[in-house]
Amino acid sequence: MRVLLVIVILLLTVHSSKGGCDEKKCKVGMSVGAGVCAVTGGILTAVAGLATAGAGWGVGAAITGGVCTGLTKAMGACAACSSNNPPDLANVMQELQENFEIINIQLEEINLATKQLKAGIEISHILVLYGEDIDNLENIGEIFRRIQKDEGGTRISDWRAVTFVKAAMDPHNGVVASVYKIHKMLVGGHILKPQTVWKALPDMCNHDTRDYFLRLISQAYIHLSIALSMEGLALNNNEIENLKRMIIKSQHVFNNDCGCQNDEVLSKRPDLRFLLQSSQKRDDMKFIKYLTSKSKDWQIFRKLSLLYSARRFELTDKIIATVPLKRPIEDFHLLSKLNEGGTLEDFRLFKDQYVCYAKVEGGTI
Repeated sequence: MRVLLVIVILLLTVHSSKGGCDEKKCKVGMSVGAGVCAVTGGILTAVAGLATAGAGWGVGAAITGGVCTGLTKAMGACAACSSNNPPDLANVMQELQENFEIINIQLEEINLATKQLKAGIEISHILVLYGEDIDNLENIGEIFRRIQKDEGGTRISDWRAVTFVKAAMDPHNGVVASVYKIHKMLVGGHILKPQTVWKALPDMCNHDTRDYFLRLISQAYIHLSIALSMEGLALNNNEIENLKRMIIKSQHVFNNDCGCQNDEVLSKRPDLRFLLQSSQKRDDMKFIKYLTSKSKDWQIFRKLSLLYSARRFELTDKIIATVPLKRPIEDFHLLSKLNEGGTLEDFRLFKDQYVCYAKVEGGTI
């Protein structure tokens, strides 16, 4: 009897699933995963050159790895709601519950890190010109955090979600408009204040202030991406590219205007893409054996190891002769970081950018 009852319930679930699969509710429920996954890779690429990129940039390896892979496979569920064979939305959400929990935790960590940075810096001098835009981006984030969640941690489609979408996507006072003005503050060219904030207010030249604004921009684009996902839309490749360029240029201008700390030297990063052009069959044991027999210099050992992790080349005297081993190790770290994120081709974005290199032989370890 119990077996028969279970079968009847399953049949009723299948036949009634179309009515229970609401496309709008599905998009809102999936939006956090879809939005975060769409923009995270670009942000992590853009901050790869920062020494402070390890903490507080949030949505890191856990998001770009298996979490996004699982969510990507489920994205088609919403569009299938109107098909002849709609998915069981409750089951889809249940399977993704752990993914949503990871994303929600890391989004809160990003928010907390940004707030902690703001609490420790002085920005009162710029509030007359930029206070409205800073408040606007923070308010959009607060509206997002107030969207109700179900027991599984997914957002519910209600008036709060509608308010969030309108605020984030507003053409005059939304994310894009406010980020544009804050970016102009960081790199120069604002109609009311052509100078960069670093030139106008040298006392603001510190890493915490820089990181606060870069995190504010990054977080704002995460919110925009989530809002777009709620509408079944997404940032296109050009918009992700522009975001990366904005963040990287902001770092470049900061270094150029503020200079470096006493134990660093300012220099332009050359085009090192030629190091990635050739790739040969990987042979880890041969690499280690050759490297340990040839290299007695720990710095060179580290540089070649980092390069090998990105390029997978056969180590020979001829190949080593083409590697600019006098370059600071920071350049090799950047190659390795971009490789980990699967974005080696973005090394082109860092060409000719001002970088603060350590004043030691071969750079920092």
